[in-house]
Parts: sequence; C-alpha cells; structure tokens
Amino acid sequence: MELSLKKSTASLTDQFYTSKLLEEFHRRKDKNPRYSLRSYAHFLGLNSGTLSSILQGKRPLPQKDIETVVHKLKLAATEKRLFIESVNKKNSAITPKESFYLNPDQLQIIFNEWEYFVILAVFKLENFECSAKWIHRKTKIPIDRVQICLDVLLSSGLIRRNEFGHLVRSQKALHTSHGVPSEAIRRAHKNNLRMSLEKLEQIPVEERDFNFFTVALDKTRYNKLKKAILKFRDELSRLDDLSKKHRVYRVGVQLFPLSYD
Repeated sequence: MELSLKKSTASLTDQFYTSKLLEEFHRRKDKNPRYSLRSYAHFLGLNSGTLSSILQGKRPLPQKDIETVVHKLKLAATEKRLFIESVNKKNSAITPKESFYLNPDQLQIIFNEWEYFVILAVFKLENFECSAKWIHRKTKIPIDRVQICLDVLLSSGLIRRNEFGHLVRSQKALHTSHGVPSEAIRRAHKNNLRMSLEKLEQIPVEERDFNFFTVALDKTRYNKLKKAILKFRDELSRLDDLSKKHRVYRVGVQLFPLSYD
C-alpha cells in the first residue's frame, strides 16, 4: 500500500501523536525510498488500513494500541507524555467512557499494590456503600489503607464524585496494553501470584478453583492459544456485564514456556 503523505500537512500535524508517526515514517522512507506504509504498519503492530486512516486524520489511534506504538517509536519521556495526552484528547472527544486504557502514570499508581483493583471492583457490588468502613468489612483491607486508596483513586481520576457528592467509578472497564514490557504490570503479576498462594491455603476448596495443564505446541498454535486466552478474557468481561454483583472474584491465567529452543 502506498499513500501520499506530505511532511507539511497542517491538518495532520495539529495532533502531536500524528506528527510523531509521520516524522518516523518519513525518516524511514528517506533512508529507503521503497519503504511502504504497509511495512510501517507491520512495524507498529497496526493494520495498514487503520494506520492510513490515522495519518489522514480520519480516525484516532485506538486506545488499546497506544503503549505498543509508544514502545515501538522509542520516544523520550516528555515526547511519550505528549504523545499519550494528544491521543487521549482526541479519543475523549469521540469515544464514550465505557472502556478505558490506563496511562503510564495510572499504571504506576494502581498496579503498585493489589488493593486498588479490589476497591475498584467492589464499586460494582449491588449493595455498595462508599465508606471506608463498608469497604473494609467487604475486603478486610484496613480502614486507614482503604481511605488512602480512595484518595489516590480520586486524585488519579479513576473515581469521581457525582452530582450528589457520592464517589463512583469514572469508567466502566479498565484495560492495559497487551504484549508490551511494563515494570508496573510485572509488579502487579507478582502481587497476584503472592495473593494466589495465600488464597490457596486460606480459602476452602469448594470456594476456589485452581488448575493447570501442560501442552506441546508449534509457534502457530501457540499464537492461537494466546488469542484464545484473550477471547476468554472478553467472555469474562461479558459475564461481568450481565451478572448480578454479589461478590468480587479474581481470575488468573498464566502461559509460559517450560522448554527452550
């Protein structure tokens, strides 16, 4: 696919993230005149048609792809912040807040300790009462810690006060990028594994379900398995949407190699 993209197109460069995408594309094309938009899209992990529409200003960069693209472009800290802010500004004007991809600052905050996601989850319970005492009773998190977490979630914009002054979640669902290295996400996985070990000893067998299996696959079927896990996560989200909210559960799925090339 070829696309005529002038370096001085004002309608495109008014968005910082579009400007950076174009800048990197032209840098690569200057080095190799045969470099195509399809090759650039493959490098960024995007569909070539999607990238074409983004660069022509017809659609914004999808929230789910922000971290991947930032990682690929190897932006400096300031440019990374401006890139993400410009995408979020564009998306916020056209995207309903049903689903929200955490920015790096929010990742650092709520992935640092396991309590944040638990507290966010209890907001969904049918009999929810937004008080530190009630959340403590439901989660066993110390009251002082609950209050600190609520203050942090409020300051980070993940919860807000509605017109009646009550604290509510700002977004229906929170997501992170997939397949991009992140120290915050690694720390969250470690917290989850530690919690799993504790619950294995604390929770009666009839109230938990721990299992694993081992498979031998080629690379193609390994990639299909990863997609199946993502599809399973989507199914869980739909269950969450449709279900009555009586208790909060944690579901963990791990996939990693046990043999090496």
